[in-house]
Amino acid sequence: MPTVSITRNFWQSLSDEYGIDVRFVRLLDVQLSDVNWCDILVMIRPNNAYAWRIAAATHKTGRFVITMCDDDLLHLPKSHPDLPWQKGGLIKALRYSNALMSCNRYLIDQMSGLTLDGRSSLVDTVVRPEEILDRDYDSEGGSAVRIVYAAGGGQHEALFEQLVLPALLKVATQNPNKITLTFVSVHPQCDELEKIIPVTYVDGMPLLEYRKYMEDQKFDIGISPLEDTSFSKCKYFNKYLEYTLSGIVGIYSNVQPYTFVVQDGFNGFLADNTDKAWEEKLSLAILDSNLRKACAKRAQKHVVSSFAERVLMERMFADIPELRKNYKGHSSCRNFFVWRIQYLLLRYAEYLYKVFFYIKSEGFNSVKKKLFSRFKRK
Repeated sequence: MPTVSITRNFWQSLSDEYGIDVRFVRLLDVQLSDVNWCDILVMIRPNNAYAWRIAAATHKTGRFVITMCDDDLLHLPKSHPDLPWQKGGLIKALRYSNALMSCNRYLIDQMSGLTLDGRSSLVDTVVRPEEILDRDYDSEGGSAVRIVYAAGGGQHEALFEQLVLPALLKVATQNPNKITLTFVSVHPQCDELEKIIPVTYVDGMPLLEYRKYMEDQKFDIGISPLEDTSFSKCKYFNKYLEYTLSGIVGIYSNVQPYTFVVQDGFNGFLADNTDKAWEEKLSLAILDSNLRKACAKRAQKHVVSSFAERVLMERMFADIPELRKNYKGHSSCRNFFVWRIQYLLLRYAEYLYKVFFYIKSEGFNSVKKKLFSRFKRK
């Protein structure tokens, strides 16, 4: 999953540049020797009984425990299967954690008080200058403005159909030869729109392949609608970084987390969640090419300066100085083999629960399509 790969790259920077040894281990592969080796244990989304028991056992040895979360797993929307033992596992893991790490300020405000010390650190994706696509916009002149919507999941399709599609239909009708639209990983119902402008659907792909695709296609505008809910506020502004790395200006819903990084008309566009607002922002971005390109360039300057590795690392070290502490030793951790067996049994129960949940809410064909797509990517 992108969360794990991005986090892995973040911690790898500590190993490469700051002399901190880092060991990455899948939860199911964690051995007693791994815990006894470390001074600091970092757990990503520890929302199960096995994870919190490891956190508890590690804490009792005097080691520093950190929980990382990028979603509000304590308040899932109705469209997600809400498993009581997962929520309980996360709460207990937080109770044995010295600090919370998250990529979202709102989420930190909601959850940091559940940790032992109430401490937290805001972490972001590291952006290196070589990752930024240096586009020569003046040489890319074309007859049509290329729009892309990259997302995943049924709720994203429904939100697009409800919020963006009516606005895009009006804009496309007024500018039938000036727009093309590409969907990545989503397939909303756009029969009427397809009669007016070219619409392309592209299957999902692994992260590195996706980034290469976005660079090669040289899209002009990326869109990212988002609901204004407590759960959505706890998400990360991945789309801002993804679009910006490829020199694409974004139109985003005027809600958190996008309001944390986007200034309307400066490094992107913020649209209120109404048809009229999305129509206005789409028209502005399509028709004013100079503003569109200027916003894309300013967004790239912003991520280079604000998401530079040293900036993010120094901020984290200030929040958690234990990362640079010289440890003199800890007591040994107790064995947790029995807990692993319990976790394996619960995993099978979770898979079955989720399958039946999505069949009930989305239908058998939708679930079959998702499972096939997942195994195909693997």
